[in-house]
Amino acid sequence: MRGFSLVLVDFAVVARDIAVTLQQFDLGAPRISLAHDEAIGWMTSQDICRNIRLAVIQSSPDAFVRSELCTLLESAKSKVILLVENPDQAKASRFPCLTLPFFTEDLEALIEREFTLQSSGRSGGVP
Repeated sequence: MRGFSLVLVDFAVVARDIAVTLQQFDLGAPRISLAHDEAIGWMTSQDICRNIRLAVIQSSPDAFVRSELCTLLESAKSKVILLVENPDQAKASRFPCLTLPFFTEDLEALIEREFTLQSSGRSGGVP
């Protein structure tokens, strides 16, 4: 396992389930954060920031693209999955999205579709 993954969601139980899924896909050592400031503080080390392979973030697309977190992840060329409240947010996002609530199988399918080497070629969020 190389690198890190970031899980930033509102509920610790959901965050843990996502972290386990990311480990199963060998997407880096997961770091769970329940607040944006906490995640940003952890990412301030250049070695960590540039080695985040995937971030799963609960946020509306509009709020996320205006955030410092988005800027950091874009500069690191990290992949991003957003967890959104409604399907309309997902349709308008440039990032792959899952609409809450979702099943683990939905996350697994999205990772397989967007982030495997056999991907369709669509940008996986952050170019």
